[in-house]
Amino acid sequence: MILHTKVLIHSFMLMAMLNWSSKLSGQELVGLEWLDFISKKELTDKYGDIFNNGVDLYKIRYTTTDWDKNIDTCSGLLVVPDIPIQGLPLTIYLHGTINFNDSVPSNLPLEATIPIVYGGAGSISMAPDYLGFGYSKGFHPYMHAKTEASTGRDMILGVLKFVDKMDFILNGQLFISGYSQGGHAAMALHRLLEEDPIGGLEITASAFMSGAYSLSGIMYETLLGKDEYSDPAFVMNILLSYNMIYSMYNDLAQLFREPYDSLANLLFQEDINLGRMNEILIDKLNEVEGAVFPKKMIQDSILVKLNTTDNHPIQNALKDNDVFNWAPQSPVLLVYCPQDEKVPYENALLADSVMRMNGAPSVILLLANETLLHLDCAEPSVLGSLLFFQTFIVSDVEITLASRKPIFYPNPAKHNLKISHFPLAGQLRLFDLYGRLVIDEVFYNETINLLVTEMNAGTYFWTINFNDSFWKGKIVVSN
Repeated sequence: MILHTKVLIHSFMLMAMLNWSSKLSGQELVGLEWLDFISKKELTDKYGDIFNNGVDLYKIRYTTTDWDKNIDTCSGLLVVPDIPIQGLPLTIYLHGTINFNDSVPSNLPLEATIPIVYGGAGSISMAPDYLGFGYSKGFHPYMHAKTEASTGRDMILGVLKFVDKMDFILNGQLFISGYSQGGHAAMALHRLLEEDPIGGLEITASAFMSGAYSLSGIMYETLLGKDEYSDPAFVMNILLSYNMIYSMYNDLAQLFREPYDSLANLLFQEDINLGRMNEILIDKLNEVEGAVFPKKMIQDSILVKLNTTDNHPIQNALKDNDVFNWAPQSPVLLVYCPQDEKVPYENALLADSVMRMNGAPSVILLLANETLLHLDCAEPSVLGSLLFFQTFIVSDVEITLASRKPIFYPNPAKHNLKISHFPLAGQLRLFDLYGRLVIDEVFYNETINLLVTEMNAGTYFWTINFNDSFWKGKIVVSN
């Protein structure tokens, strides 16, 4: 790539951004800053031979609203493939808990590798920094599902405005993923986008990885139960966040015992970062309480009420931020590691069970690794999500052939599946979610009727080959 041409392109884009940001009202794209370029060879040398292209990295700024409907400006990382932007999907990645405020995706920490990998595999990808981080100021509303989702949704809207201004063409597909806190955020975002869709985009699939989906149940027992927990600062962070949003206590001394109330104030005022606070709290709890029991930071009177009622403000706040009890209509992948010491894997098992019970048509539970702990579980989980997403991505060839693409209906199918516009002597292959071949047959009729009553309910992927033409897609069997 020629450097001076690239600089001219970025200068044009930045000038365009300045014209868009003259007045802030509602959701708007505010600014764009080019950060770096990573070639396909660099990606391949570092991460393996799974890439289609190099990527340009940008810091993007856009407006959103906080929990109190105040307009704020957020930032995030935007990853754009260096290939003709013709029929590519969008992927949004929601990041995990960060210990330092400058460790946001737009500052290119290690976790930025994940959206970069998605981009290198041929997707316009993005990762919001969240409220209270990056360009946004103030205390981060930690594990607050509503603003995690709205910040993500508004970033997608901002990127769509960027795409429109640059005359890029998308294929209408959207993939959602997130790890740890990001798993919780991704699930909240998927739910929001099914309730309030973005025109022209379809949630194609989502991957929720090692997330705390059950805050009022599994995580409550983990964080404030009878066992030790190695990250007491995370407990303090959640309580500070919910106290800020739900106005539970006027004074932190009403919530935290001494000396934890003064430490909580330091964290809330951002005089100490989360990582350093965790070290301090571990030492203090060991010194004063004899072990790392986060509940010992909380006033005894509150603990008594938490143990004797189901309607305490803290419990209500946790319930308000549970994200698993619904039925996603697009395929989802729930990834977990059973040795996860920070976010119990039972979160994934519960979400799988409840979503299926609620009628979700396609939920897959994936054990990423038997032995890895929370941080190390991320790598195989992300690889699993990437492979999962690749099975859905529509190719440029399909875009070109869209006008004569075979049509599968009804979809979902319960008894019979009809295929029209089928190419004579075309080969149909049907795979289940585990890659097993269900149908492999050449047909000689333009309209085909398939009986699906004997097939297991779930999502299937189809491919059709005819001479040099190729189509693929997915169907859902709901019998």
